[in-house]
Amino acid sequence: TLVCGTKDDAISLLEGNDAKRVVESECSDQEPSLVFMFPGGGAQYAGMGRDLYETEDVYRESFDACMDCLEPDFARHVKSLIFAKEEDLERATKELERPSLTLTALFATEYSLAKQLLAWGAKPSALIGHSMGENAAACIAGVMRLEDAMKLVLIRGQLFEKSPEGGMLSISLPLDEARTYMPEDMDVAAVNAPDLCVASGAVAAIDRLQATLEEKDIACNRVRIEVAAHSRMLECIIEDFRSYLRSIE
Repeated sequence: TLVCGTKDDAISLLEGNDAKRVVESECSDQEPSLVFMFPGGGAQYAGMGRDLYETEDVYRESFDACMDCLEPDFARHVKSLIFAKEEDLERATKELERPSLTLTALFATEYSLAKQLLAWGAKPSALIGHSMGENAAACIAGVMRLEDAMKLVLIRGQLFEKSPEGGMLSISLPLDEARTYMPEDMDVAAVNAPDLCVASGAVAAIDRLQATLEEKDIACNRVRIEVAAHSRMLECIIEDFRSYLRSIE
């Protein structure tokens, strides 16, 4: 299976055999299981979901329901960034790195997409998420009400903005090898594959680590969110976060 726009596009994909674009599988009599996987902060970008919002009623109604959970002026700002004009996409994508904007925009998009897939007849046997994506999975599963989940990700983002300035770096190395380059005051935010992990820490330390790795031609990329998520730098906000969690049924 592959997705293409033209015949030439199809030929190029089939000849290139890019595993991320061309999927091979064998048909069987067994019905395949479906899993919805929800990403965390850093996966967002301006323009995400625009076509669905403009053409699909379920997506649009679900997205607007998310925005209705927020203060009106803030909701309008989030929406203006997600659906920014073509000439403003780069600026809007950069502004979406602010945690309170990152998480609310991403949650609304994930929730709306899941609702649209469900409306189209896609029936997942499991829901799973990373970081903020866990909140989206829980909400779709019925663990949390939409209003509670939306406010939870907003408060999480606002608390992130009160924490010391930090960042994250995705590193194309096995964990043990990546640790040899990381200072002791830096944490591992995630291990996404046997040869892919994410370092989290202060901005200056992340900058130095990135420079060191690039000098050695080791592939690495900044995660697009302005926080040292999943690190000890966030211990200062845990009590405030916990107190809001206690208010959720």
